[in-house]
Amino acid sequence: MSVQMRRRAAAFVSSLFIWLVVQPLDAQQLPVLPPLEEEPLVQPPQVEAPPYPVEQLQPMAPEPRPAQLRPVAPPPDEPVFAGGGVAIQGGLGSTQQILLSFNASSALFGLGLGFGYNQGGVGQGAVATNPDGSVNASTETISFQLAAYFAYMAYNVKPLAFGPEIDFDAQLAPGTPFQVSTLVPGFAVWYAPFPSAPLLIGTMLGLRIGFLGYGNPTVSTDYPGVRLRWGF
Repeated sequence: MSVQMRRRAAAFVSSLFIWLVVQPLDAQQLPVLPPLEEEPLVQPPQVEAPPYPVEQLQPMAPEPRPAQLRPVAPPPDEPVFAGGGVAIQGGLGSTQQILLSFNASSALFGLGLGFGYNQGGVGQGAVATNPDGSVNASTETISFQLAAYFAYMAYNVKPLAFGPEIDFDAQLAPGTPFQVSTLVPGFAVWYAPFPSAPLLIGTMLGLRIGFLGYGNPTVSTDYPGVRLRWGF
């Protein structure tokens, strides 16, 4: 094929391609696209109104803390002598006494009877001396006294209580009543051995000062005895 023929063929193909591209398409030959469908809108859920006004709604109370996390206060100290009380008190010492005792908190006071035994004699003759220095002994060996005491427990926490005390004994028989008397200042101790029982065990260490009428007093150490106290 000659060069001229090739040029004519190339020009024909180019013209045909341009005609096919530029030629407008018939409207009936265009593809018909389906219409776009609109998605339905999602409506929020309807909340029903409460049957009572909103103002009546109360805020929720906070949950209580666990018991193990709450601070626990220590129990208060329980006193041996608390409030007011009545008790029967007995003692075994230089004299044996039975008293009706009262307490107002830490203050104690009591009144009762006591009796003593002295083989060498009791009464006025037991403490009096003759001019030559000999003891004018009495034939009586048993004496009876009126006993009273007052005490204040400076320390009063179970199971122990202690504090100052003063006792007074006045002899009723034998001899002239109140002719012989004794004053004993000292220090008293009480112990509660049983938490649930009103039983107390105590003692006292004191200095015994004896009086015979209006004569000079005699001073001696009062050896401690054992006391028992039962409260009501």
